[in-house]
Amino acid sequence: MESSMYKDLGSKLAPIPRPVAQRLAPFVEPTNFEGVSSYNWLDEPQTTTPTMIVPGSPAVWTPPPLPFLLIRDKQLQSTQFVNQNAYRMQHSSSMAALVVAVKAYNPSFRFAEIDFALHRNDLLKLSTAGNESGRGSKDFRIDLELVGKTVVLTRWEAKTELGGLKFLEGFTVDARLPLDTPSATPPPISERNLDELMQAFNLSSPDTPVAESLSQNPSTGIKILRSGTLAPQSSIVEIKTRSLFPTPNYNLNECIHALVFSQTPHLFVGRHDRGRFNKILNFDLEDLGTEKKMIKSDIYKAIEVLKSVREVMRKEGGAKRMSLVFSNGEFTIHENKGIVGLPDELKEYFK
Repeated sequence: MESSMYKDLGSKLAPIPRPVAQRLAPFVEPTNFEGVSSYNWLDEPQTTTPTMIVPGSPAVWTPPPLPFLLIRDKQLQSTQFVNQNAYRMQHSSSMAALVVAVKAYNPSFRFAEIDFALHRNDLLKLSTAGNESGRGSKDFRIDLELVGKTVVLTRWEAKTELGGLKFLEGFTVDARLPLDTPSATPPPISERNLDELMQAFNLSSPDTPVAESLSQNPSTGIKILRSGTLAPQSSIVEIKTRSLFPTPNYNLNECIHALVFSQTPHLFVGRHDRGRFNKILNFDLEDLGTEKKMIKSDIYKAIEVLKSVREVMRKEGGAKRMSLVFSNGEFTIHENKGIVGLPDELKEYFK
């Protein structure tokens, strides 16, 4: 793991001070949160051209009848993605998909005002790195690129302000609640390779997309199918499954970071006994005040690391691409000689 993590990396440019936990630090959470785009990847067997539906729609949650039995993951036949953007964008930065989707749905979006463009997974790693509990303490690497004044973070493998910084943050949505207003219901969206877990939880996703227009981004080759309606943030759902053994009582701290960073309002947790689900727990983010305050030092840590990263990158200059490495409990920034950055056309959006 360690040797591959340092692939294409050059000399160490600077250490990043590891923030000390601030027990008295004020609780900081995202403000001015706004959903600016969304997209679904569309599987096209007849072509290798990556195609996205913008704004698309998450699968719709409808409560399943209980109890039900879920088969083991090893028996699943569908493709399981760790980073679907990277898989689809093999010859470009995986963050290009996020930029293309935002520009397609929101042409007037001001990329130049963003401090950081990243995935929620990056914030999760930074906030939990080296925790005494051991959670999040695995070594990791995040590739970095300075575009204008924006630091673009790319995973290695809605417009938000947090701690005075502006973020363009991408994250995967598991499902949405049914919309009460019929006129607000998105047109049908195609999802040919539904995960068995989604099927078990009865997440509906119709088969035929209704296209309003079709275009192609010339710099990335991504085909853009305009269809659907941006799901209200209030309808977004995060889905988790947890065994009743050895922890009969569910610990919300396991996922509170993710809910806060993406301001996901609803969490549904399916509890099971060897795959047999008998209960689904529902939590609302607005009711988790105590749990949110418990992670305030982690949020502080992520913000401070990002500020230090930005300082180093601006000092070194925009032409040099870098990587942030967390290893043996320490953060360091290295020169990166092999990173694939954003295409030049997309970089123009940030100027």
